[in-house]
Amino acid sequence: MLAPTLWKTAKLRALFALFVTERGRVFSQAQVAEQLWPDSEDGLALVRRRISDLRHILEPELKRASLSRYIVRRAHGYCFNPEADCWVDTEEFTRCEHEGREGERAGNWVAAIEAYRRAAQLYHGDFLAGDEGEWVQQARSFWRERFLYVMTRLAECYAQLGQYPYALEACRRALQVDPLYEEGHYRLMLYHAQRGESAHALRVYEDYRRRLAHDLGLSPSSQMEELRRRIIQGAVPGRAPLPLLEPPPSALASLPFVGREAERAQLQKHLQDARSGHGCLVLLSGEPGVGKTRLAQEVLREVQSQGALVLWGRCREGVSPYLPLAEALRDQLSIVQYRDIAAVKPVWLAEIVALVPEMRTLLPQIPQNPSLEPQQAQWRFFEAVAQFFAGLAQSPRFEQKPLVLWLDDLQWAATDLLDLLEHLCHRIAHAPVCVVGAYRSTEITPQHPLSKKLIVGCKQSRHIVLSRLPYAELERLLAQLGLRDADFCRLIYRESQGNPLFLTVILRSLFDKKILTIAPSGRWVCKERVSTEEFGARELKDLMQQRLARLSPSEYRLLQCAAVLGESFSEEFIRWLWGGSEKKLSQSLSALCDAGLLTLSGPGLRYDFAHDRFREIVYDGTSPAERRLLHRRVAQAIERLYEPELAEHCAQLAFHYDRAEEWPAALRYSLSALERAVARYHYETALQMAEIGLRAAQRLAQPETIFKVLLKRAAIYHRLGRRTEQKRDLKALFALKSKLGKKLSVSLEIAAYHARAVFCRAVGCYNEGVDAARQMLALLQKTNNRSQEAKALLLLGSCYWVWGRYTQALHYAQRARALSKALTDQESLGDALHLLGQIHAHTGAYSDAGRYYRSALQVRRKIGDQSGVAYSTNNLGNHYRAVGGYQKALDAYQQSLALYEEIGHEQGRGRVLSDIADLYCYLGSYEKSLQYAQEALEIQEIVRDLDNKAQTLMVKGHALEGLGQVHKALRCYQQAKVLFERVRDVRGVCHTLYALGTIELKLAQYSQALRSYTVALSQLEVIGARDSQIGCLASMGLAYLKHKQKAQALACTQQAVDLLERGFGYIAPQETYFAHYQALRAHGRHATAKKYLQKAYDEVMRRAQSIRDRELRESFLGRVEANRAIVEAWQSAHL
Repeated sequence: MLAPTLWKTAKLRALFALFVTERGRVFSQAQVAEQLWPDSEDGLALVRRRISDLRHILEPELKRASLSRYIVRRAHGYCFNPEADCWVDTEEFTRCEHEGREGERAGNWVAAIEAYRRAAQLYHGDFLAGDEGEWVQQARSFWRERFLYVMTRLAECYAQLGQYPYALEACRRALQVDPLYEEGHYRLMLYHAQRGESAHALRVYEDYRRRLAHDLGLSPSSQMEELRRRIIQGAVPGRAPLPLLEPPPSALASLPFVGREAERAQLQKHLQDARSGHGCLVLLSGEPGVGKTRLAQEVLREVQSQGALVLWGRCREGVSPYLPLAEALRDQLSIVQYRDIAAVKPVWLAEIVALVPEMRTLLPQIPQNPSLEPQQAQWRFFEAVAQFFAGLAQSPRFEQKPLVLWLDDLQWAATDLLDLLEHLCHRIAHAPVCVVGAYRSTEITPQHPLSKKLIVGCKQSRHIVLSRLPYAELERLLAQLGLRDADFCRLIYRESQGNPLFLTVILRSLFDKKILTIAPSGRWVCKERVSTEEFGARELKDLMQQRLARLSPSEYRLLQCAAVLGESFSEEFIRWLWGGSEKKLSQSLSALCDAGLLTLSGPGLRYDFAHDRFREIVYDGTSPAERRLLHRRVAQAIERLYEPELAEHCAQLAFHYDRAEEWPAALRYSLSALERAVARYHYETALQMAEIGLRAAQRLAQPETIFKVLLKRAAIYHRLGRRTEQKRDLKALFALKSKLGKKLSVSLEIAAYHARAVFCRAVGCYNEGVDAARQMLALLQKTNNRSQEAKALLLLGSCYWVWGRYTQALHYAQRARALSKALTDQESLGDALHLLGQIHAHTGAYSDAGRYYRSALQVRRKIGDQSGVAYSTNNLGNHYRAVGGYQKALDAYQQSLALYEEIGHEQGRGRVLSDIADLYCYLGSYEKSLQYAQEALEIQEIVRDLDNKAQTLMVKGHALEGLGQVHKALRCYQQAKVLFERVRDVRGVCHTLYALGTIELKLAQYSQALRSYTVALSQLEVIGARDSQIGCLASMGLAYLKHKQKAQALACTQQAVDLLERGFGYIAPQETYFAHYQALRAHGRHATAKKYLQKAYDEVMRRAQSIRDRELRESFLGRVEANRAIVEAWQSAHL
């Protein structure tokens, strides 16, 4: 053990740590000097002296010129002897961590805990706390991350054994090290919930949300929000579900409508605004039973009677996300005529036909839309709904009347439907369309998707809050019914507290007990004095159960069938379940409607529970065995009644067979529903079907089917950017692959390696991605699958490209092109040509890049790939910009934008708008840049495009920086960094560090700027991003100049110029030349400096001359700080 007093200086201790933490690695003297004495001109001499000092500390008896047992000399430098007999804490930490992982793999949780605990005990705070320097910062960050990982694994092992107090303590220790460590907060929430402490779990979430918002201005990730939702719903694994919260209110059709004058006037005003072309979303909120639905019905039926088109929908849990919308449109099909929607473009009508196939009779000539990537097709669908509603509302037949979409019970709305409504509200701001929705305020928290997307997040939302009826209104209502006794009114008000639903249940209870009757005149009569004791149990649930207990066996059986069905139903359908005679069924339905337990409404005359609370009580009161029987009968009834269009009901069938525990049928239908849900972009439904499919396949012991479902679910998580869940499924996938061995089909093995390669490429694990792509390629070659081999070559090439390994990327892209040509696979050929263009662009071979981009464009036009044409056109714009053809770039961007708009590709539109914003920023037109960036961000927020949103935030930051709004720019960069980290985009994180360094440089925080540049540069070197290194090195040189470190400044700018002149592309070469000019000038090398000033000036003027627009040319020369400085320096030098 080396005593702390042995270290004469912190640098000497750091030197020892540098060697010992990478035992066996040879460091040259120059590398050691760069790491430890970067600012010293005597760095090499210091290295030699300190190595000598270190040898004598380690071996005091060592004689001069003797060989050291520890610090040994190698051909190119020094290293710590890998064979030396010594104990190193970092090595022991790594060994313990490895043991812990092995214990987990074997399911030996106790052994894993012991190993992880030993590792955790070795961590005593930040690595070399108090020391500074680039490599120390990197090592400190590395070991901190390793410690956080060990603590989360330790916590999970404890949780596996049910030892939640220890699991929670491990999470807290991790959060002491990094208070914003999301995985720690996530597990803290999870374990509190699994321990039954849901309230505590939600407090953890709220504390984290507030801290994240305060420190970074950000919101928790979707994974955190999903866990919170599951905790609220009681659906956390390892615990029985929590009781459902109280459901929404029913209509009070049997009672007079009283009061609500202010709320009614508000809703009427919003409808009038919509009629005038100011579309909006109106949200009615209040506790369950307060009368939201009744208010909407009263007002909307009035406008409907005046000729307005009202679409009626209702959300429910567990149904297809867009079913409420489809039902609303389907119910009004008889009203809509072709001339009403003739102005709507076919591209939008095709999407509506896909949603409501019955509309094909109205639109027989509408062709199907070209396919897009699933996520983009989803947003095309969103825009189609907006365009359809706008077109329908503006048709001559409905002129001067608003189109109204009513959606009840929005608290049950699927996230996909809320995304659609959010998009719709943005698009109806200037259309005579009004969306009216109701939700239960008792179930909505600030982090509920409804709150974030519509209540708070939508500018077009208007809010009407309903409270309980005041005593005067209840008294007026009872008076209208003939009940004027003041004592009776006070008692009823005290029991109902002004809640209309409670009032209805109480009054019906009094009717059941014959205390209330109706006189021949129609007035209500109270036959005797009422006391509190008459009500029995005071709880609403008890009153409801008392009412249900008075039903006949056949009526209660009918309610059981309806409760298990879980949705509105026709008389024909319920007959299949009930089993009684048609006459008896009609009598029972009528009796249940008269009793206020069922309602009958809608154009299709469908029955439903008057209040979902009745449904819950009936379902909960049915025995598990009886439920399974009824769920099976529901599924069988669906199969019989809907046999011609059974595919449309696969999700319902899967749900009911799953609840019936009929596993073969549940598996068959869930797999079909999974495929349909993905094809229709219903990802929430797809995930539900995957869960049912996995459960059924496990019960049936079908491991290959489990493998297939895991593959599909991992692909869905990939599309949604949910990397944690994707990683979890891939881990399970490969564990199952190892277990199956040779029993697994080659095609599934290939698909697994493809999934792993795509994931690793997305999260920056390039080495693992390349390895997986190689495995995939080897299997394809072994099976002689030539058609897929080209795609594997492309995947391998793209992994190398994003990794910055351009030689290897070029090799595989050329092989992919050759094979695609031989196979006449035009799609793969287009992709290969595009990849070749990207590779050549990043290596500075711009003419070749342009040639490949144009060839890719021709191929995609030839095969009619409209999305590919738009993408290639956009990349041509990027190419023109890189070579200084700014007007051509703008033209190409506008063409691409028009193409994306034509096919409804929202993500593409957002990406092009961001590129336009970036170009305007580069040209100094910062106001235009902000305008386009904001439009891009709005789209990217809606389509959840985190990758491109991060890029656009960077552009916005640059524009704000150009306008001198430095602190706003800083906030944009910080937000972008968090997003890049969330999607694990290493290059993006480096760019944000580079941008943050530039801000720090402007704020005269030179040391901090150098740290930011250093970390960015080290990571860019790791991933081989030479093009990005150029700008970072140039800026780093300027920071060194400001820091009065001229030698380091010149070294940086020289390296940047060398990379530039070796052909690695960079979008602003003039800035690199100018930085080198400044570094040379500081060294007094004026003649050489002048040459680079001339180069910088020539680049600026060449690029300026290609800008045809005079105003843009002037902003490029006068408003871009670097360009202005170059021109001014050149003019001064030539005076």
